[in-house]
Amino acid sequence: MLWSKGGKKGTIISEMSPFRNRRSPAMKDVTYFEMRALFYKREEERTVQFTFKELEELWYCSSKNCKRKLRQFEETGRLTYVPGRGRGNPSRLFFRNEFQDEVEAAVLKLVEKEKMESMIHLLQLPIPKTWIANVSKEVQALFGLRVSGQSKDVLRTMITRNVTTLDPLFSSITFETYLIHQLGDSLLNYDQEQDLLQPHLAHSWEQEDGGRIWSFHLRKGVRFHNGRSMTAEDVKATFQRFQNHHSAHSWLTEDIDQIECPAPYTVVISLKRPNLLFPRYVSSHNLAILPADEPFDENIWIATGPFRLAKRTDQLLILKHLTIIFLPDLT
Repeated sequence: MLWSKGGKKGTIISEMSPFRNRRSPAMKDVTYFEMRALFYKREEERTVQFTFKELEELWYCSSKNCKRKLRQFEETGRLTYVPGRGRGNPSRLFFRNEFQDEVEAAVLKLVEKEKMESMIHLLQLPIPKTWIANVSKEVQALFGLRVSGQSKDVLRTMITRNVTTLDPLFSSITFETYLIHQLGDSLLNYDQEQDLLQPHLAHSWEQEDGGRIWSFHLRKGVRFHNGRSMTAEDVKATFQRFQNHHSAHSWLTEDIDQIECPAPYTVVISLKRPNLLFPRYVSSHNLAILPADEPFDENIWIATGPFRLAKRTDQLLILKHLTIIFLPDLT
């Protein structure tokens, strides 16, 4: 059956990932904060001596462009730039405000505008984390579940490690597998509490020859995120993708001898040897069914799950709930 979330536009899940040394395009004055983070330990009464080689290495640009940036900061009243006299002599910067005050003000502004990616980038600069103490309540208020009766519910949470991959072939970390489970569906579901296999993309299945041949009958009307209906050919292509690549999950399909699609919604899988546990294998979240006519791209992620991948950057991961999704009828 199809399920429409009544009265809601959908749910967005935002996950922030602590990637380092990445520049956020949404933060227009990121270069200023990067510079101050580099110099603040050397500041004396908001004054610092520096060489342009330091800025060239920080901003990956020429000395000419570094000077242009400093002039722009000077025009906005943030600092005063005094060039060094003579070849090899250091230049000086006089900052208008204390760096900690500027960080706190910037965080509050980003929180107010809900610029999550920029805020994460700012907080990841090499600055004392105690500086955020005065605005910690405002930052924490952005996270957690926000329930709205009219439009959408939003869940925001910080994660403490990088999302290395969302490819079902290679994902082995629990959190990554959880995300894959939100994006895609497997043929069957395994209920750990009841120790029971349940129908999912396949509404029924049966075995022959003592568990060597397995037939799975697919639900009709299940659509991928691109709108195309799922068929048996998609199941076949997904399993063959696992067979054609070596990974930690290759054991899920290594006993498969042949895959046939005698009808648009029927898949027959012949194994090399009987295996009564094979239905448990196909319930793995890593065997989420992918479209046969779309090359897999883990930054786009087309499947049949209740969420689609709306955005993925080094600092931000957004999953957006679909208004109409596939939901198995287990009654």
